[in-house]
This record gives sequence, structure tokens and C-alpha cells, in this order.
Amino acid sequence: TSQLVMFQERLRALQSRSSALKSFSRFINHQLSPDVINTINASRALISEFLKSLSDNIARTEDEWRHYGVRSDDGKLFDIYPSLFIDRQRQYLKLLENRVQFQEMMAYSQ
Repeated sequence: TSQLVMFQERLRALQSRSSALKSFSRFINHQLSPDVINTINASRALISEFLKSLSDNIARTEDEWRHYGVRSDDGKLFDIYPSLFIDRQRQYLKLLENRVQFQEMMAYSQ
């Protein structure tokens, strides 16, 4: 998210310098500067990568999505529970947090 904030601030700064970002007719006539295009493309790539990482676990295999739901007793319905997905993500983040804390403790003790 810090990169996204950086891109947002950069676009604001470029907007103050570039009239093509302020007016649609100027945009059509003059198009965007290479700096603006690069910033927009980098923002899009960052957002795309983030969204892909959210769904990666579900799309990893053909039937991975089945881990995040429960079939009804009669077997006709399948209810997806987002909390099952979120709980796994929460556990992974907790693991990462513990690793960072351990590394900080090791660095402090040296």
C-alpha cells in the first residue's frame, strides 16, 4: 500500500504540472506525458499483482475452492464461507509476524 500511496502522490504532482490530466479535451489533443503513463502503468501492475495474490490460493488448483466451503447434508448445495479463506490468510500473516519478531529479537540479542 505504501507504493500505491507513492504513485498517488506522484500523479498529484504530475497533475499540477500537466494540463492534460486536468481537462479531457486537452488529454485528447495532447495525450499523456511518458511520466504519467509510466506512473499509471506501475499503479495498475501493483493493483493487479495484489488482486492476483488474494485469489492465488483459490485458483492454484482446479478444486482448491472446495476447501473454503461446506456441502449441504443432502449434497445438493455448496455454501462458500469467506471466513475459511480469511482465517488461512490470517494464520499465514501471523506466521510472518512471528518470523519478523524472532529476527528482531535475534538482531537485538547480538
